[in-house]
Amino acid sequence: MMRTEDVRKPSLFRKELVPWLIVPFAVVILILIVAGFAFQNAIQLNARRTILDDLNGLTGSYVVTVDGRTVDDGANLVPLLKGVHLVPAHHSQPTHPIRIRITERNNVVDLFLARDSERGDEYWVFGAPPDNQRSIGQNAGRIVDRRLTSYLQKWGL
Repeated sequence: MMRTEDVRKPSLFRKELVPWLIVPFAVVILILIVAGFAFQNAIQLNARRTILDDLNGLTGSYVVTVDGRTVDDGANLVPLLKGVHLVPAHHSQPTHPIRIRITERNNVVDLFLARDSERGDEYWVFGAPPDNQRSIGQNAGRIVDRRLTSYLQKWGL
């Protein structure tokens, strides 16, 4: 007759081995999470740099269109767009995108603004989509500025 003490659990489930499995698994998961956030921030930083480089490269003789309408005071909008920066996430999302196009000779700066779903004076900024796809591009950060809200409201947006 076989006693229960003689039956050994498989080695994977022995009490002394479980901590040695959990700790490396937890470390790998933590590394993957941190790497994911770092990768996302690097992509956002690159998109923001691209937009700011394009905006800073404008000389002043440009035409600004907002959702397809040419605006006569585009010189007031460009400095506001340069205020794009990183804002910590607060579990909201962008709403309806507004396309901004700035054309200067052979240079075109395309970007999208979308008002935050929770904060009325906060706008998500997206770069132009690759290959003119029917979507918005990469998230470049946010602009938090009441002057931008006033400007867009003036144009019925």
